[in-house]
Amino acid sequence: MSFFEGKVLGKGNQPPRWLHSEEYESPVSIFKGYEVEVTSISDLWNSMKKIQDVHESRLLWRGQSNHEWGLHSSLFRVLRDQKYGGRFSAEVHDQLRDRKIDLKDRYPSENDLQDAESEILRQSRTGWRLDSLSAMEIFARIQHRGGPTRLIDFSFNPLIALWFAVSDSSQDEVDARLFCLALKGPVVNSEQADIRLDSDWGGYEPKWHHWKSDDERRANDWGTGSLRRFWVPPIYDSRMLAQNSVFVIDGVPISGKQIQSSFHIVGAPQNRNWKMADLLSAGSLYLKFYEPGVENKTTSRNFASTYTLRIPANEKPALRAQLDTWFGYDAAAIYPDVDGLRQNLAQLFLS
Repeated sequence: MSFFEGKVLGKGNQPPRWLHSEEYESPVSIFKGYEVEVTSISDLWNSMKKIQDVHESRLLWRGQSNHEWGLHSSLFRVLRDQKYGGRFSAEVHDQLRDRKIDLKDRYPSENDLQDAESEILRQSRTGWRLDSLSAMEIFARIQHRGGPTRLIDFSFNPLIALWFAVSDSSQDEVDARLFCLALKGPVVNSEQADIRLDSDWGGYEPKWHHWKSDDERRANDWGTGSLRRFWVPPIYDSRMLAQNSVFVIDGVPISGKQIQSSFHIVGAPQNRNWKMADLLSAGSLYLKFYEPGVENKTTSRNFASTYTLRIPANEKPALRAQLDTWFGYDAAAIYPDVDGLRQNLAQLFLS
């Protein structure tokens, strides 16, 4: 049953910002003005050096096997697909591109995610008897078993991210993508929000569920893009350690003219900015892109810089082989548990 079945969605009419821009075709429309092509390990190293040269803090990396996919949490993606009445298909993308779909109420709101999280916690603590765990611990366990949560998987290791981008041979016909997040914005002494399971974040209910209005969320930099929160979870299983896992967490982007004015459409007149529907198609958190070697120096909107690298489809097999022979990254190294073996054997005998 759909989570939204029987629910009243999106009260009231939404303003024109909920339509896609004329320049929008897919999330790639937003990425392509800043992406750099990576065809080898040395290309990745060069881009890494350019990015690290302008950042003192650590960087977070994520690989996706299809370059057209946005950067969304699994919970945001599941709720979005339910609101479209099914899988977010190529036909839906075509209708979006041609602006035949009114995007009113089509993307989940922060309230939608919080309602879903409350139901996830209720079921986890009743039927599955996880009532002794904090909300964050429950979400972490669900996330690492492929369930829907607000958490987004990243790694401190760019080679791990590259492995995830190229490892799925069934996606060898499409380009892949790497995302790199800087952890700190340009403001002097800006906060690097390393979440700890203390009395602040390790409670029975999620901390952000206490922020009910957009004003409260803005006051706590939740969904504003001004604070990059990340969490290095305890080692619940061997995969977390093998993948050097870290979770990124934030609220659904809050719409506002001041924020949207920071997202200029590359190649368009100065008064042309990406609309809210465009930005939500690209990510379930604000992503302010720059080319490697460039950083955000505008303190009025303290965005931590985001970078994206594109991997051509025809380079995937060679990169897979290099990751295996040069660095020892294969399925056994990334999924070093019996469940990983089971998955690998299932693919072996089904292929």
